[in-house]
Amino acid sequence: MSSSSKIGDLTQIVGPITEDNIIRYLNSRFQKEKFETKLGTNIISINPFTLDTAEGSLPGKAITTIVQHVLSQHHDTGHSQVFVLSGETGSGKTFQCDQILECIRNENCNKERDDQLTAAMTVMRAFGSASTLYNPHSSRMGVYVELMTSDCKIYRNKIHCLFLDQRRINTVPIGEQNFHIFYQLLSGLTQEERVKLHLEDYDFNDLNYLSTGNDIEHDKKYYHDRFLEWKKSLSSLDIPVMDVLRILSTVLLLGNIKFQDGGNTDLEISGQSEMKSASALLGISSVAMYRGLTSRSHTADGQMCHTSVESQQANHNCATLARALYFRTVSAILKRVNSLKKANLQGSHSSFESLQSQNSSSYNLRPDILSLSQGSHGHGRKFTDGFIGILDLPGFENYEVNNLEKLCRNLCAEKVHHHFIKHTFITPEEILRDECVSPDIDIRYTNNSQVIDLLYSQPNGIMPLLSRRNSTSQIKKEHRTNNYFFEPLPKSDSTFGVRHFGGRANYNAEDFGETNQDQLSDDVIAMFSKRSCNFGFASHLFSSELKQISSKSKGITGSKYRTMPSCHQDEISEMDNKGILSYDFPLRMDAILKSTSHAKPHYIHCLKSNDSFKENVFDCETILRQIHSIQLQETVQLMVEGLPYRMKYRIFNQRYKLFMLYRLSHKPDSLPDETKEILECFLRRMDKSNQPYTTTQWIYGRKHIFYSESSRQCFDRMKLDMTSKAATVIQSYWRGYWARRSWSMRKKSKGYLNRRRGSSKKRYSGIKEQPPPAAVQAFEEDEIPIYENHPIAETGNPLSDYVNKLIATLPSNPPPLPKLRSYTIHNNRKCPFPQRRRFNEKFKVANYEGLVFDKGQDVTVTGISSKPKFLIVQYCNKEYHIPYHLLTINIPDLMVSPVL
Repeated sequence: MSSSSKIGDLTQIVGPITEDNIIRYLNSRFQKEKFETKLGTNIISINPFTLDTAEGSLPGKAITTIVQHVLSQHHDTGHSQVFVLSGETGSGKTFQCDQILECIRNENCNKERDDQLTAAMTVMRAFGSASTLYNPHSSRMGVYVELMTSDCKIYRNKIHCLFLDQRRINTVPIGEQNFHIFYQLLSGLTQEERVKLHLEDYDFNDLNYLSTGNDIEHDKKYYHDRFLEWKKSLSSLDIPVMDVLRILSTVLLLGNIKFQDGGNTDLEISGQSEMKSASALLGISSVAMYRGLTSRSHTADGQMCHTSVESQQANHNCATLARALYFRTVSAILKRVNSLKKANLQGSHSSFESLQSQNSSSYNLRPDILSLSQGSHGHGRKFTDGFIGILDLPGFENYEVNNLEKLCRNLCAEKVHHHFIKHTFITPEEILRDECVSPDIDIRYTNNSQVIDLLYSQPNGIMPLLSRRNSTSQIKKEHRTNNYFFEPLPKSDSTFGVRHFGGRANYNAEDFGETNQDQLSDDVIAMFSKRSCNFGFASHLFSSELKQISSKSKGITGSKYRTMPSCHQDEISEMDNKGILSYDFPLRMDAILKSTSHAKPHYIHCLKSNDSFKENVFDCETILRQIHSIQLQETVQLMVEGLPYRMKYRIFNQRYKLFMLYRLSHKPDSLPDETKEILECFLRRMDKSNQPYTTTQWIYGRKHIFYSESSRQCFDRMKLDMTSKAATVIQSYWRGYWARRSWSMRKKSKGYLNRRRGSSKKRYSGIKEQPPPAAVQAFEEDEIPIYENHPIAETGNPLSDYVNKLIATLPSNPPPLPKLRSYTIHNNRKCPFPQRRRFNEKFKVANYEGLVFDKGQDVTVTGISSKPKFLIVQYCNKEYHIPYHLLTINIPDLMVSPVL
């Protein structure tokens, strides 16, 4: 094994810091099936596209370590923490997000709250994932998870979603699929449910929204199992499953409704049966549904007029209604999830409208943790509220020709990348300059703020200009001289290009206007008024718009409303901007990023090993493109040679004051003087310790002390070593004190020896006591029992015969076997179940084809097997019987107690 494959941190790389050396190092670890590499407090994760990265696999060591580090920091300082995941589409961000949640779940004691979050994520993954050309399980929405804490204990979960791929509902790209929930729905419904939902005669190819014309193998068994899990999770959140299924079935049926121009004024309908079924599921009449989709209200000469629309507009209304029903349902589920205070995993059959209103007002009174100052950190902090966030926004995606939603997606990737650049390079550089500290190296990095200004700046950025007429020509006129803007060849009036941090992307603006004006007329929304609709959940989805319509004296006026439900930021916007994607999306994105601005970030850079999704193939060109775009070489150089960390003197002194060898006879004149005393004691301890010598570097500023990555590692190792030794000493004294105290009390008590001998009977309280044989003579406290010699019949079992001879038990009346213990003994200590154990060699499970446990893989042991010398291992919600000798116990993960 090469030395580089043993190293788990890129900062310990040997040789010059170049992209070639980094790729060689990552490839060496990849070949050893080590896909996660630390970079200081960050992680580089490579997606190998193997079954090991499928759902149910245990978190890797690097992820587990970084999660424990983050939780420790949150506990020590009280400061909010956030995990920021970045990477191209298909790089494994969603998988790493689930791994982080699993690690936090293992560390948290509130299992009901964890089950609630797991159920919510299961529901949202089905709504927001789809198969694309680049990823069979691509997440088509951004997710931000907030784990809100009080006294460092998680008491509430909040999930924010950023929807990007809204057009996928109606138009699925060639070679791709619609959202997973639709395929799960058709695969998992029973025949009775199909009849109830008007889907008894439909399969994948019979529905326009699912029939893409491609030969796609649909794994019905997989989708069936996922659907059952989805239903169980949805029910555990107290959400009526049938209400949601009615909406999903309606969306599928709307795709088969097509309007055509006929000879009369009325439009002809292709799919009349689907129209009747969809209207029945929505609780409205088919006549009201036809009128809402095919009519338009407008004002002429002060009078309200109702006219019929053309077939193109009617089909547009039908498609827009399908999108509105789908994404408003997802938003309603999210609102319900975020309003839950206590976990209730028993399910419910009450109406959705009554459930969604519970606790929603109190949840909005979230404490503003972002306004807390750094001065309140450390021991004796006055605040108790904070959060741990997980930011998983869409990554960079580049097709041959990209649409408006791809532009929004790539803008999101640019903002996440700028978040990393700002916290890693820009902010430390500004603070060093403010405190008159000159670092020894000058790292040249690329700031992508100019690309963000090109896309997003007001009023002449690309996104703001999209709301104007002839937007493409204005965009080209305004940004023709911009270095990050170009016109692809051959030139066209509707195409333009942007140089993103991830590469050059071409955009076709032909359908930008239609995609941008994502609005729904009040004629369609009026169908769901309580007078016309008897399905309360459907009316609830448009409740705010229906209130506005009913408040108007004229009622329906032909007004337009956004397809997506409005957020609080939009209430102050102009009416003509409502429903515009280029206006709405940046607001939602900024709202999510703003909530993470004052939390300490921890970055997880996800890389895909190749572009063709082949298993265990490390393509150097693909890796080079990605590490160049995220500026990994510059980051490693900063970590190795620069001063990437800073801490205020008071916080540093409180954190590392235990390094002091002695108490100071005088109070230091200033905080920097105290810091210098601490660091001098640290160097002396390093000389006396067994730790290897490491190059450390720090510089004193006016308000902060700046130090290197190697210094941080030394500080943390020394602190961990000292606290561990101190804990051992305290435990030894405490246990010794109680042992001596209990011993003196036992010696004074009368008949101690008898109770000592009889105490073993308590351990086998479940065993019925057998009467002693007649050969046993009565004896006093200090006498030894004597057995008479009498023949004992042999049973044929050597162990039973040996026991019978020892205790003189007749074979006709053998003692019952003791119950299986709920613990094991390791080093004279009780280790209760469940336990974390590690395979000491590779093991293939019999009767389970393809299931192999690798050497070093951690698993959860739940008990002792009924098979001799076997343990019960729980893996992927199943139990397996594994030989005892293959599993090594992991003591640091256990709370063990001595056997007295």
